[in-house]
Amino acid sequence: MARIAGNLACWGLLACACFCTWGCHAGRARSEPVLVFDQVPLPGPSGAGATGVLRGHVRGARAGQHVVLYALSGTTWWIQPLTIRPLTEIAADGSWSNATHLGTRYAALLVNPGFVPAHQMETLPAENQEYAAVATVAPSGGPAPVQHLRFSNYDWDIREIGSDRNGSPHNYDLANASVDARGALHLHITRTPSGWACAEVALGRSLGYGTYVFSVGDVARMDPAAVLSFFTWDAMGTDQDRREMAAVVSQWGSPRGSNAQYIVQPFYRPANTYRYVAPAGALTFMLRWDPSKTTFTTVRGSGPAGRRTTIAEHAFTSDVPTPRTESVHINLCTFDYTPAPQQQATEVVVQRFQFLP
Repeated sequence: MARIAGNLACWGLLACACFCTWGCHAGRARSEPVLVFDQVPLPGPSGAGATGVLRGHVRGARAGQHVVLYALSGTTWWIQPLTIRPLTEIAADGSWSNATHLGTRYAALLVNPGFVPAHQMETLPAENQEYAAVATVAPSGGPAPVQHLRFSNYDWDIREIGSDRNGSPHNYDLANASVDARGALHLHITRTPSGWACAEVALGRSLGYGTYVFSVGDVARMDPAAVLSFFTWDAMGTDQDRREMAAVVSQWGSPRGSNAQYIVQPFYRPANTYRYVAPAGALTFMLRWDPSKTTFTTVRGSGPAGRRTTIAEHAFTSDVPTPRTESVHINLCTFDYTPAPQQQATEVVVQRFQFLP
C-alpha cells in the first residue's frame, strides 16, 4: 500500500512538473508579440502625390520598441514615411499609425530599442532577435487616385506626403500648388497650426537627356529662409545619388553673398556645386543634360532667347547620371538650419516649363 501511495505521489509530482513546464511554455507563447494591420491604403505607384495612412496595433510589445513600416514598389521595399523618420511610435494602448507612400504591399516590423533600420530592402527579414515581429498585407481595391494638375502641357503630381528636402522634415499641402487662368504655376509656403506647409509638383515620367527650361517670376520677394528648387530625382532607385541635378534659389536664412547655386550629386564634392548671385526680376533656368556633361544656365527674363542676358553658366563633367526612372520636380520649401527661420508666407510663380530633346 505504501508502494502504491509512493507511486501515486511520484506520478503527482511528475504531472505537476509537466503542467508547470507546459504552463511556462504556454505563457512564453502568449507573450510573443503580434502585429496587426487595422487600416491599409489602396495600392498605387510610389511618387510625390501617392500617399495614404497605415494604422494597426501590436500585442505584447515591450517598452522602447518601435514599428518600422515599408511599402513595396517594384521589387524593392522602401522605408516609410521618410528616411529621417524611420520609426513609428507605439501608443500606450498598443496602437500605431503613420503616413506612407503607396505601394503594392505593405510591411510592419517590430524592432528593439536602438535598432537602425535599412532604408530599403529587396527581401523582408524573418522574425529574430532584431525583428521581434513581422507582418505584411496586400491592399485590396483599385489603384488610389493621384492628385495632379496640368501645367505647360504636362501632367504633374502634387506632393501631399512629407519629405526631408533641405535636410529636415517638411509637411505639404495640396492647396499650395495650383495653376491660374493664364496657365502659370503658383507655389506657396503657408503657415498651419503644426508649422509651415510646403509645395511640390513632379512629372510622372522620365524625360531623359535634353534641355529643361523653367521660366520664373521675381524671386527677390522670397523669404530669406525659403528655398526654390528645380531638380531631377529618381524615387525608384538609389544608385547614382538618385540622379539628382538641381538649380536652387535661396538665401539660406542669411541675406548675404550668393543666393543661387547649381548642384549635381553628391553635393559634398567641391566640384559638384557652383554658386552665384541671381538678380531680382524674371529669370529663366536651363538644364542641358548630355551623356558626358550637365550644363546649367540662368538668364534674365522669360522672352525669346535672343533677347536674354546670361547671368550665370556652368558645366559639370563628373558625376553626370544616366537616365532611368528619374523625373522633374519643382519644390518650394523652408530651410530650417538657420538662426533666422521662415518668417512669412511665400509665393513663387513659375510661368512656363519646356523640354527640348
